[in-house]
Amino acid sequence: HVNSPFKTDFRQDIELQLRDSPRVTKAEVISAADNYQHKAENARLFRKAGEASGNRRYDQAISLLRQIVESDPADFPAWQELGTAYFIQKNFDEAEKAYVWALAGNADYAVALISLGRLRIARKNFNGAIEVLTQAVKVQPTSPQANYFLGEAYLQNKLGSKAVNYLNEAIRLDPLGMADAHLR
Repeated sequence: HVNSPFKTDFRQDIELQLRDSPRVTKAEVISAADNYQHKAENARLFRKAGEASGNRRYDQAISLLRQIVESDPADFPAWQELGTAYFIQKNFDEAEKAYVWALAGNADYAVALISLGRLRIARKNFNGAIEVLTQAVKVQPTSPQANYFLGEAYLQNKLGSKAVNYLNEAIRLDPLGMADAHLR
């Protein structure tokens, strides 16, 4: 209910989207090319792994995701999730291997590109981060995360003049979610 003498001054636009996963908290645009048709058993394991990750049972999630990629090495979303579980556990070597496998299955998979870039920033491999995050911005120029992390990689590599454009773009794309870009 809007309580105002000027009720016609208010406008609220809403966007509704169907989401498969309860873990998704923010609407995102994904490419149809990022969709992977899991085998029936792997789809069940993938859901279980998602639940395990959601409940912070990463060892269980890793075990389930390993089963998937062993039976279907081309399953790039499973490799991505496996990398994320390893990243959370700070097992950076295994995380990087998993992200590289995800990209082997789909070289333009923006989620894996961004994740690998974040991992390389965490490992202080800024040139490597710039390489994959540049590709992520090419693949998905409207991704605030890709722009933010590319700006951060440039900043950490002492290339602030290159960082500014990407940080500003991240702010423009998601002013609230990328508030840290203001500080950077």
